[in-house]
Amino acid sequence: MAGELRDIKQAKGLDPVLGIQLAMLDRGTKEYRENLGKLSPAVIGWQPYENGHSIGVILLHIVDAEAYWFEEVASGRDRDPKELKRLLSVELDQYLPFWPKAPKKSLAWFYEQQDIIRERTRKIVKELADPATKGYSNYSKRHYTLRWILHHVIQHEAYHIGQAVLLTIEYAKRKKA
Repeated sequence: MAGELRDIKQAKGLDPVLGIQLAMLDRGTKEYRENLGKLSPAVIGWQPYENGHSIGVILLHIVDAEAYWFEEVASGRDRDPKELKRLLSVELDQYLPFWPKAPKKSLAWFYEQQDIIRERTRKIVKELADPATKGYSNYSKRHYTLRWILHHVIQHEAYHIGQAVLLTIEYAKRKKA
């Protein structure tokens, strides 16, 4: 067989299902960061229309959603009000087309927010250990397994990064015109 083999290596010390899912989440994050490249604060905060989506707020939404699913739903913990404020949790209604403005920060700052949450995600997954562990969402009034939560967070990140990549393309097109 010619060519390089690509594979996902399971995160160590976890149930195999959780280990592969956590490794997939980490790999997806690494790949999207490579695909976004280096973005200036101007690009990060640009909105294609007044109060529209921006790359910065999309990134914060991804981070906030991960924290919600693992901390509130999977482990039943209350979240830090300062963190909720930093991630624009209250200001952002994901179901509306009008989003708040992004903080004027570097891309490294946005990634740092995600790295903080991701480390906590890893700890929660290790603590809970069983893919069938159930968490409860007060928002949807449903139970979710840990394996479903991991699946959802992977899918959610991929969905929104697609939006972010399209915003980088649109920004470049409009600046050229």
